[in-house]
Amino acid sequence: MLPGFIDCHVHAWEGIFRGAAPDAGFLQYLQVAHLSCAPRMTPEDILAGQRMTALQALNAGVTTVVDNSHNTQSVDHGLAAIEGLRSTGIRAVVAVGAPVTTAADRAAFLQRFADILTECPPPDDMLALRVFASGPSQALFEFAQAHGAGVCSELVLGVPVPEIGLPAALGDFFGQGLIRPEHTFNHCIGLSQDQWSELRDVGAGANLTPRSDPHFGIGPSFPAVLEAQQSGIEYGISSDNELCYGLDFFTEMRTLMTLQRSAIFPRLAASEGYRGARPFETIDVLRAATSGGSASAGKRGSLGILRAGLPADLIAIATDRAHLRARGDAVGIIVNFAATADVDAVFVDGKVRKWGDRVTSWESTWQGRSRRQRKPVTGFSRKSRQA
Repeated sequence: MLPGFIDCHVHAWEGIFRGAAPDAGFLQYLQVAHLSCAPRMTPEDILAGQRMTALQALNAGVTTVVDNSHNTQSVDHGLAAIEGLRSTGIRAVVAVGAPVTTAADRAAFLQRFADILTECPPPDDMLALRVFASGPSQALFEFAQAHGAGVCSELVLGVPVPEIGLPAALGDFFGQGLIRPEHTFNHCIGLSQDQWSELRDVGAGANLTPRSDPHFGIGPSFPAVLEAQQSGIEYGISSDNELCYGLDFFTEMRTLMTLQRSAIFPRLAASEGYRGARPFETIDVLRAATSGGSASAGKRGSLGILRAGLPADLIAIATDRAHLRARGDAVGIIVNFAATADVDAVFVDGKVRKWGDRVTSWESTWQGRSRRQRKPVTGFSRKSRQA
């Protein structure tokens, strides 16, 4: 038994075209996901994508997701994103954001977010609502502060994408008293030591993307693991999206450990030390996959930990499989040998969400504001899954 994994940054709506572009670079990803597919997606499509991602997350032992839903074309799209995750029973933070291709019309989106706030069910222990920004700015954080909302944002400083109009994040919100514990930052590339220290001191969430950064060539194409380690911040890990590769936290842990060790050894060889950084051990990446993500999910100290009285978000790994025997160190087995297929049981808030090779069924009451007469969506039944 161990705590459920926390995926600190995933674009769940993209689950509907999982695996569509396995070799895509970053601009190709933007072309496929945001320029071609996103404008054509209905709220029902968003609902389906959210569910597909949540299904695989639960199957892979992820009990909490921080969803960065950057295709909120309308209030209905935002409500569908919320319902799509809520209906599965996964614990979630849903950060609704403007479509990337229309991000210039920020005033219209901020009004849309305010409308979603008034129409969605009130937040509870299982689901919270935030605002998402691909290119965060001081104005966005001021808006969030005025509305009492948390923020999730990509944070890659000084790397513009002019081909589609994405500006470089300037970091003008640092040092202004605008960063709060309910804010989560993805990638965290290009930060200064002072900026890392501010995130740490405020208690904001930070996460690394072990596979996404090198796959898409984001920033220097390497996760900012040494910088995070040196800063002393509590950080998690995230999967980003499934357009190219599957949601699999065992692979994320192994990738992070390999990249960190490959980066630290040359620097250690060049000097007697590297400002407190050291080669990762298996417990370091397991911590990042579990309790390290609690701050990003707004649940610091209560998620990712095995302790009486805390939410029962737990997974069980079956260790009687041939590739896990003869069993050695438990943490080493989980990190270096186990796979998604070995996740034998998943509990979210004490409720069974996976048992054996079956993810439990769910139901949805989604109808959409414009389709009140339509029959409710009922989700996947056991019979349809078997078929």
